[in-house]
Amino acid sequence: MAGQLDKRTLRDVERYLAASSADRERVRVYQAQSRMLYRAYASVLDEPVPARLRDLLRDH
Repeated sequence: MAGQLDKRTLRDVERYLAASSADRERVRVYQAQSRMLYRAYASVLDEPVPARLRDLLRDH
């Protein structure tokens, strides 16, 4: 999914989450939400950006 952690940071995060059930649950919920959003919008990821939105970005 989104980025990846280097091995040391990943180990530190895993250790922290092993000791914190509340934060472990929070991460589980975030991961589930991320999967849900990806599935909901996967069909449009490869669509071209509409011209009107490209124009807005170019103008700013």
